[in-house]
Amino acid sequence: PRNMASDGVRIGADFAVVPTAALPAGRDPIISEANPAGVVDIQIVVDYLCPICGEFEDTNGSFIETLIASGAATVEYRPIAILSGRSAGTEYSLRAANAAACVADRDPAAFFDFNASLFAEQPEEGTPGLDDDRLIALAAEAGATAPTVERCIRDRTFASWVRDATDRALTGPLAIRDVDVDRIEGTPTIFVNGERFPYRYPFEQADFAQFVLQAAGNEFSTNPTPTPSPTPSP
Repeated sequence: PRNMASDGVRIGADFAVVPTAALPAGRDPIISEANPAGVVDIQIVVDYLCPICGEFEDTNGSFIETLIASGAATVEYRPIAILSGRSAGTEYSLRAANAAACVADRDPAAFFDFNASLFAEQPEEGTPGLDDDRLIALAAEAGATAPTVERCIRDRTFASWVRDATDRALTGPLAIRDVDVDRIEGTPTIFVNGERFPYRYPFEQADFAQFVLQAAGNEFSTNPTPTPSPTPSP
């Protein structure tokens, strides 16, 4: 899909998706360009059926939104489907990741809100999950109203890409700058400036905020005129 050349969707200033061209089938993903000095690079590998991913979003979503809004960070969401067998035969993980790719490709301005909506209405494992009509409705509510989005979701246009991206995430190497591991072992996996966030469960928002602010401090130490870092929400 367009805007996912790294296997992720990068959200930058004004919550806009950083544009990239679609890659030919079989080509390796491309690492996103480095951020300007002082802007933290956050990468989040998610499965939209993964309950821990949902809890991470619920705990840290507002803080992440603050980081993007302030220009302190870009956030790259990397949807994969490792739980497709846990949705009563409907392959919800794959369908949700495909829907995310459809929005990124056809109406990228809606991606950030659509991603949040998929977690806000996250189904439980073992259930059929949201049907295609609901995925289409959520996309429209997020602003992705182009008829091509609906067709893309119903036709599972990017299903093969989802499978390939999932395989790449699990086997490596990851198309992430300065990453400190070769592959992921589960979701969510979060990287900040290439370093994996060693989260504790249940999540505490202060833990992630501290990890990000530490990374920001490391960036600022080499930047004489840094962008001010945000204060984490209480």
